[in-house]
Amino acid sequence: VIVDMGIIYNGEGNRNHIVDPFNEYNGKVGIEYRGNYSLGLPQKPYSIELVDDLGISVNQEILGMPAENDWLLLANYNDKSFARNVLPYHLFEQMGHYAVRSRYVDVVIDDEYQGIYLLAEKIKRDSNRVDISQLDPLEITGQDATGGYIVKIDYWDNSNSWPSTFSPIGSPGLDIHFVYYYPKPDEIVPEQQTYIQNFMQEFETVLYSNYFDNTVFGYRRYISVPSFIDYFIVNEFARNVDGFKKSRFFSKDKDHADGSYRKLKAGPVWDFDWALKDIDWGSEDGSNFMYDEVDQDVNAPGWYIRLLQDPIFADELHCRYANLRNSVMSLPYLFARIDSVANVVNESQAWHYTTWGHMGSASGTPEVQAPSQTYAEEVQRLKDWITRRIAWLDANMPGSLSGCTFIGLNELAEPEIDVYPNPFGSQLIVTIDNTNGESGTIVLKDATGRIVKTSQLPITVGTQEILLSGLESLSSGVYLIEISIGERMFTKKVIH
Repeated sequence: VIVDMGIIYNGEGNRNHIVDPFNEYNGKVGIEYRGNYSLGLPQKPYSIELVDDLGISVNQEILGMPAENDWLLLANYNDKSFARNVLPYHLFEQMGHYAVRSRYVDVVIDDEYQGIYLLAEKIKRDSNRVDISQLDPLEITGQDATGGYIVKIDYWDNSNSWPSTFSPIGSPGLDIHFVYYYPKPDEIVPEQQTYIQNFMQEFETVLYSNYFDNTVFGYRRYISVPSFIDYFIVNEFARNVDGFKKSRFFSKDKDHADGSYRKLKAGPVWDFDWALKDIDWGSEDGSNFMYDEVDQDVNAPGWYIRLLQDPIFADELHCRYANLRNSVMSLPYLFARIDSVANVVNESQAWHYTTWGHMGSASGTPEVQAPSQTYAEEVQRLKDWITRRIAWLDANMPGSLSGCTFIGLNELAEPEIDVYPNPFGSQLIVTIDNTNGESGTIVLKDATGRIVKTSQLPITVGTQEILLSGLESLSSGVYLIEISIGERMFTKKVIH
């Protein structure tokens, strides 16, 4: 339905009152329910689309997030910590990939308080989201038809998916389906269906061949190994029961002009409200892996079972994990992120639980432990669970450090990036060695995360120089330049 929506944001550190004017957004939106299991819980999740008075979609920046028209209001009824989605998203972004941006908001509908939500980006093909080429219905031959595609593992029917001809190792006959996501099932044309089906078929054929681990002609020709490794790490860190069978996204961009493949990328990561806690799902103490649990309500392709039969892949996984454990997956770093969430929601969480009344009672996921009695207890319980899970992963991660080769991990290497002058005045110059000629964006943000300048990175191989001008009116202070290349992101700090 079409409704009026307003957003009140009075700036970092300033109180927002419900009687204040709508100063961040004030207009029409189309709103509908979304979700599967979560839709059955009392706090409802929503999709919203920004529209004008005629109902036509309009793109707008919201709360410092890049302009778009499709957004989500993710409910937190099943996540009493408010951190179970944002923590994995943050980790995947820090690993160098696109991850869904979000902001905490208090939601009021028809004068009734609905609690704390995440106003979040919808996973979508967009230069600021899943940055792959737009695929038009007329692009049906040659390089045009090779991308971009987004497919996923999820609930399926015969109208929105196609079946794999392979079953996971150890589960013969298990029915696996791939779901069209972009282009949408009712928009993708037959020639494009044929291309992406053939690509996935070719990849799986090689994956299950006797030369699957050949570093030139094996699976590495088809998949972005770093993205698959990082997807594995984030979902196994969270022990996400849905991470390998449901809401599991992949993307493929157009091939290079010379005919070489653009590889299938794993991600973005999504849907962690059943994660980061002990549930009645085969292991109640935070141990064991989830990647090989393929026979579930939605059957999962057991690709990682096969990939981990390659010692080089296993060693790369172990090396990447060990490296992350010294940075964004160290316990102090993880706990600081959780504390930052708790600080943001500390006042509103009391209203949230007064509204829904489920603190101290079961709230959806079949958790092993008795429910937390206070928000502080829930935050501490999350930290305790992570401590146990990390200890188990430290002891059980496949591969070894001694055999690490980084054959695939060098795809994550940061390109040569220079930003000057620093401090800057009226302009900034960004130079980038774009080795692969990937598309990208350059975004200048202030200390609150608000976007003040955006520029596109030309799709050209080699060193590029991008000028950001008209900056003389900016306030003095620290700014961040976010450089997105493909699905990787790099950050530089500058001073005005």
